[in-house]
Amino acid sequence: MPKAAPEGKTRAELIKKMAAFYARHQHFDFIDVRGQSAKELGKFAAMIRGAYDLTPKRVSPELIKQLDAIGFPWDGYAYRWNRMLQKIEKAMSEHIRLPHALMTWWRRQRILLDDAQLDAVRAEALSKLRYATPTDYHWTLVFADVEMNIAFRKPLNYEQTRWLFVQNAQINKSNRVVHHNRHHVVPEEYHERLATMLNEAQSNGLLDPSYMTPAERRKFLNAQRKRGGKSRSRSYGGEARPS
Repeated sequence: MPKAAPEGKTRAELIKKMAAFYARHQHFDFIDVRGQSAKELGKFAAMIRGAYDLTPKRVSPELIKQLDAIGFPWDGYAYRWNRMLQKIEKAMSEHIRLPHALMTWWRRQRILLDDAQLDAVRAEALSKLRYATPTDYHWTLVFADVEMNIAFRKPLNYEQTRWLFVQNAQINKSNRVVHHNRHHVVPEEYHERLATMLNEAQSNGLLDPSYMTPAERRKFLNAQRKRGGKSRSRSYGGEARPS
């Protein structure tokens, strides 16, 4: 039969380490922290939860009391799920990009939601997020960056120039580069602003010509020469674009 935890002093030490881990990190998400100590605590937590879920429970009342005292979460899956959602909400409030792990998790939960495989509580919590998908959220971050650069007359790099052309091509249902935007439909409330942004960027010579078609590049460089500006035909965020 499985043991609830290592016996004697080792178990007491692990509980003490777990309490210290929480005091330092303010959570019990051992996967989030690198190092042998976190890995050891993660294995201990998994063993404890496995023994707790058995019928009858293979965890002594004394051990349950000790772990309850430090706030240990017995449902590891629910705890991890809520933590991931909180991280997404925090990133949104700070307007920062999501790490790959969070994006992957969010996409997976959306698939489960669309397939009606989430319970009612989680489905409601996920539906309350301001954005439906990580793609929608990151789109607004790029929009804000490009809009700010144009407002302050800061030249756009290659990726920003491409993004701006792609969005306007999507709006106009042009055949040009729409395939780059296949994962996102431009919200209607942004249509007019995106068209204005492109016009201002073109008028003020803020686009990177290396992304334009030959005709667009000639028009841009002619306008630059008339204003006496410097050519940015191979610029990439202020530096030479890598080959």
